[in-house]
Amino acid sequence: MRNDRLAAMILALCDGRVIARSMLNKFVYFTDMVALYRTGSILSGECYFKHPYGPMPISLEAMRRALVEQGFLIETEHLGVGSMDHRYLTADSANRVAIGYVLGADAVTLAGSVGTSLAAMPRRELSEAAHALSLWESAGMFEPIDLALAHDDVRQQTWLDAHITA
Repeated sequence: MRNDRLAAMILALCDGRVIARSMLNKFVYFTDMVALYRTGSILSGECYFKHPYGPMPISLEAMRRALVEQGFLIETEHLGVGSMDHRYLTADSANRVAIGYVLGADAVTLAGSVGTSLAAMPRRELSEAAHALSLWESAGMFEPIDLALAHDDVRQQTWLDAHITA
């Protein structure tokens, strides 16, 4: 599966910050939602589905694995309490000019700003926010999420306005 926009978005979000695997989907989702409210379209170009860890682009896991295999995304493992925590950081080998070309300078800046805002939040708070949205509640587990509903999701818009400085 190939989606250059999703790949560039992941690399932009992980550029200069380490993001845990369970948080990456939330970073991508909230970046897409900020873009949707500001521009009328999402950055990733992906369909989302309801995943136990929050709204997730359909090809996020495959793209994450491909970026690690290609050496553009560094994966580290940290032993947590009873589980392994995988974390990601954009490698020096990633072509930042290409990332900017694929997304556009404004989108790279947006992803960086959203990433900085979200990285400052406790994981639990971010996870609770992702699971408390009308979009999340609208779909069954592993079913597609209708992003058109985002325009009427006042809770999500209010949360983004309060927590994202971009």
